[in-house]
Amino acid sequence: MLKIEKNYEFRAALDKVHDVISFDPQTVKNTDETAVDDSWKIVTKDGFGQGSAANDLEDFFRSSFSMHLLTASVLPVEGKYFLLEEVKEAKEFTIIAEENKITIKGNTRRGVIYLEDAMRFRKAPYVKKGETTKKDMFSPRMVHSAWGLDQYPDSHLNAIVHAGYDAILVYVKGPSKTTFGHMDFNELVYRAEKYGIKVYFYSYLDSWIDPDAPNAEQLFDRNFGSVFKDCPGAKGLVIVGESACFPTKDPLACPAKKGERSPDDHRPASGWWPCTDYPKWLNGVKNAVRKYTPDADIVFWSYNWGRQPEKYRRELIQNMPQDVSLLATFEMYEVLPDKFPNHQAYVPDYTITFPGPGKYFATEADEASKRKLPLYAMTNTGGRTWDSGIVPYIPAPMQWVKRFRAMVESGKNQGLCGLMESHHFGWHPCMISECARHYFLDPESDPIEILQRIAVKDYGKDAAEDVMKAWQKWSDAVDSYIPGFDDQTGPLRNGPAYPLLFRPVLHPHCERFLHIPFPEHSHFSPAVVNELYMPEVLYNSAHCGLRMQEDIRLLEGALKVYEEGLSIMEKALDKVPADKRDFAEKELGVAIFFGCAIRTMYNTKRWWVNNMRLEVEADFDKGHAIMDELEKIVENEYANAMRALPVAEKDSRLGWEPRMEYVGDADHIRWKLNQLDALRNKTMPAYRKSLCRYPNM
Repeated sequence: MLKIEKNYEFRAALDKVHDVISFDPQTVKNTDETAVDDSWKIVTKDGFGQGSAANDLEDFFRSSFSMHLLTASVLPVEGKYFLLEEVKEAKEFTIIAEENKITIKGNTRRGVIYLEDAMRFRKAPYVKKGETTKKDMFSPRMVHSAWGLDQYPDSHLNAIVHAGYDAILVYVKGPSKTTFGHMDFNELVYRAEKYGIKVYFYSYLDSWIDPDAPNAEQLFDRNFGSVFKDCPGAKGLVIVGESACFPTKDPLACPAKKGERSPDDHRPASGWWPCTDYPKWLNGVKNAVRKYTPDADIVFWSYNWGRQPEKYRRELIQNMPQDVSLLATFEMYEVLPDKFPNHQAYVPDYTITFPGPGKYFATEADEASKRKLPLYAMTNTGGRTWDSGIVPYIPAPMQWVKRFRAMVESGKNQGLCGLMESHHFGWHPCMISECARHYFLDPESDPIEILQRIAVKDYGKDAAEDVMKAWQKWSDAVDSYIPGFDDQTGPLRNGPAYPLLFRPVLHPHCERFLHIPFPEHSHFSPAVVNELYMPEVLYNSAHCGLRMQEDIRLLEGALKVYEEGLSIMEKALDKVPADKRDFAEKELGVAIFFGCAIRTMYNTKRWWVNNMRLEVEADFDKGHAIMDELEKIVENEYANAMRALPVAEKDSRLGWEPRMEYVGDADHIRWKLNQLDALRNKTMPAYRKSLCRYPNM
């Protein structure tokens, strides 16, 4: 039985990498397997310090099997042992399992984790004999913290490397300065190196430098070089357009700073256009950084101008410095004219409802491939997207598999070699990140077979088939709609805690001006959530009236399929072994909560449509009929929030996002329930009184 959790209690489970494995000593060892017991030793010349492969292997056997293996730096004369032979900077590992000896060569840290996973799947300290070699398909694999924005305790670094990632991202505002103030970057680099993790800075640095100015070199050194002078051990710098505006001379872009633009200048700002002088500006950044860190990876992210004409985007890549990496978002800006029968969909940023790749990514990748530029992709394959900002992952595994496969194909055909797998919303250990960890190894395995093995491991053999069916239903549901950016900054931003605000102005009622209570320590402005739902029309998307009506219809179907998946999973719980029950219930809670977020989006769209109708309806009877419909929506959403409340109480991961902090947890759901109570008991009855010839209020 799950207990009620306090805020941030999830961190304890988040960083626990070695769980107890319920090993039955009567489990029969196959003839082609090697059995490990307490008599084995761990031998390495590379040390047993914190974060080392040997230390991790020793902790695994102690924590998972209650075995206490001795460690040594020289080969024993006799006995059974693991031999770890580290090759510095290796991207591959080889495991050779013999009767009395298991050798791990190359990247021993990766090899040890792979071996631990094999025993976790086997549910026994048995290792199949023979030789296995695996190589990372992608590196770097960058993630932001899931523990807290720019916060990386050792326990979380350990969790990150066990999840398959080899690089972390930190927002940088200056030398040893990040989003929340001072941070000793050198200390972070030192600790991360123990786990084989590299540190990338995500630039929030002052970019307003004219690369042709007489003092440009000094400015680049002061604004960018100083960070690496202070911390030369950092691996690289990620630069995105919106954080890299500069006084461009490209006639197709506006050279003015934000707030200084002439009202008759409608050209995009430099951060939103592939300016012809970005290569010169990039060279200035690159030279300043590499003055102190010669091998620094300069990563240029084309996120902000993905919707601009292909011609100009290609020209920029053709002229980029050869020794700079290009990063492109995998699914954004795609136009889907035929996915839905009655309207054209436009794919927003950070969604798994469209697996990708989009044409924007494909064209960027093709051009980078021609020039042999290092190509990276923003893929969100840590499992989180803006499809719901406050769930730890989007529970649609088969939909994620589509993206995984497309990424691997891009690696083969276009040279995709590095990944950014999360933005500030971080990542979370789950079936998504675990499947990626195994699939992104060459030679590759079937990702569906990997999911099947995960289902057996986490839910038990008897429940696994139903679990796969539920995952498929949820994946089908997620594949059946496309959210708008207005949904991502509205009901999907904080899910079932999102309020329904009455749009008709009724003084002294002030529904329209209600704001979600953000925590004082939140790093993200409350402006990121539009409490008053505001559908928008983007170029290439259908107009609001059509899109809202079609979205409502599509979401009705999606919710039906999603609920079928929940029913299957609820029945599967009866087959889950007792030692896995708490885990299974918590994962079901994530799925319920995400389903509630989808339903909130559905109800919000219905609410908006009927509010619009009410504001322009002159017929009193029709107005009352619309009010009847609005009252039904409020009741439906009240029940939806009540459904989300108990799972939020029992899982402190829900309702939290690193940059916003808690904006959709149990307390915020209660706040929303109070808002709905005020709406149905005060505001709406008062407005009904206006629907007559002579209101008496």
